[in-house]
Amino acid sequence: MIMSDYTISFRTQEPHAAAVGMGLPISPKQSQEVCRMLRGMPLEKAKRALSEVILLKKAVPFKQHYHNLGHRRGKVGPGRFPVLACKEILTIIKSAESNAQHKGLQIANLYVKHIAAQQGFHIRRRNGHRAKRAHIEVVLMESAPKKEAQSGSKPQAKTQSKDQPKTESKSTSKKGASQ
Repeated sequence: MIMSDYTISFRTQEPHAAAVGMGLPISPKQSQEVCRMLRGMPLEKAKRALSEVILLKKAVPFKQHYHNLGHRRGKVGPGRFPVLACKEILTIIKSAESNAQHKGLQIANLYVKHIAAQQGFHIRRRNGHRAKRAHIEVVLMESAPKKEAQSGSKPQAKTQSKDQPKTESKSTSKKGASQ
């Protein structure tokens, strides 16, 4: 459920695109860990990471809610595969991407500036158990385009600056020895 009356907890004057999911039927703890994994990633890399978690190829590292969790393959450490949370977060990220496209932002330069998971409202089921709900907010911003590095200019400048002090120190030592 996406609402237009919701105010995002992130404020900026720069152009951005945002999307909010309210009352999603996912675990707030798992969604916090997924959001931590995605924060600061480029948009395409974030979508690829969520797809890999959904296909059970990549685990989400759990850094806060990790008690009684086994370690996963690779350099993940304690982790899980929160498939349902990743599916919901992926739909919100795609919604933010379409909002950015509508605003005229460059899709190739977008990255996840802000993503947060918050505890949702409480719903009681018939058997008395509380249903898990979470609110997710995503803000995508446009990064500066990457400058192409000129392969010839940077190494020459570094070698010249290193060579100049060495030649000066040799010349001063020769002057001192001749006097």
